[in-house]
Amino acid sequence: MLVALAASCLAAAAGSVSAQSLWIPRDRDHAVMLEFLRPSVESFDGEVLSGAAFLSARISVSSYAAVVAQVPFAREGGKEHYFDFASFPDLYPYFYYPWYYLQPRSSTIGNVYLGVESRPRSAPIFWELGFRLPLTSVHEPGAQAIGSYADLTRSDAFLPRNVSVQAAFNLGEVTSSGVEYRLRLSPVLDIPTEDRVETNAFMVHSWQIGYHGSMLRLGTAFSGRTRLNDNGGNLGTRSTNQLEVHADFLSGSVRPGLDLHVPLGSLSNLVPVVLGASVSWSR
Repeated sequence: MLVALAASCLAAAAGSVSAQSLWIPRDRDHAVMLEFLRPSVESFDGEVLSGAAFLSARISVSSYAAVVAQVPFAREGGKEHYFDFASFPDLYPYFYYPWYYLQPRSSTIGNVYLGVESRPRSAPIFWELGFRLPLTSVHEPGAQAIGSYADLTRSDAFLPRNVSVQAAFNLGEVTSSGVEYRLRLSPVLDIPTEDRVETNAFMVHSWQIGYHGSMLRLGTAFSGRTRLNDNGGNLGTRSTNQLEVHADFLSGSVRPGLDLHVPLGSLSNLVPVVLGASVSWSR
C-alpha cells in the first residue's frame, strides 16, 4: 500500500519524500551523495570508522517531480561498553530497551528510504512524501545506537522492527546575493511491526541559512525532532535538537564536503559532537 501511495503521488506530482541529508545538492536535476558521520560517544573508545554512512540519490523525472532514495549503514567498533539509556530521556523512544551494550564489533544496514518530492515551477516551496523499510537488524544494538547518534533527524533509519512514514513541507530559495535559506517541517509516524510497542508520532524540524557560491557552499542549521504523542512532559523534555554546520567545495559535478553536528540538551552529555565528511555528484 505504501509503495502504491508513493507511486501515485509521483504520478500526480502532489508530494515528495526525503529522509535525506539537508545538504544534498538541489541546484541540479540529479544528485548522488555519500556521507559518513562519526559520533564521539563519551567513555567509549570507538574506532575511526565507527559511525554511520548514508548513500542518497535524487533523480528528477520531470521539471516538477523527483524520485529519492537512501541506503543507511552503521558500524560500531571499539571496546565493549554499557550504556543506561534510561538516564537520557531525550533518547526515548528511539530504543526498545532501557540499556544496551556497545559491542566490540557490530554493523547493520539501516531502514532504506524511498520517496518522491514535488516542486511547483514558480514557488519557493517543495513537498516530500516517503517511507522507510524495516531492514535494521535487531541483533546489532551497538550499531543501532551509533547510527542513531550520527544524525538525530534520521534516527529512525536505525530503529529496528519499525516502518516510518513521513511527509514534509519545505520553504526555501537561493537569493540573488547568494544567501540560501530553508525551513523544513515534517511529521513522522513510526509504526512498529510488533504489537507490544506503540506507534509514535514526531515532528521533525530544521531551519537552514547560509551562503551558496560557485566554489563554496557554507550553511548552518538548527534541527531536531519532537515526540507528539507524549503527555508526560513539556516540549523541551520531549525534544532532541542539534546544531549543524556543513561546507562543500568546488564548482564541478563532484563536491567534497565537511560536516559538524553538536547535540543539545541532555544528549550532549553522552554525545558531545559528531564529525563527518561527504562527497556529492550532481548534474
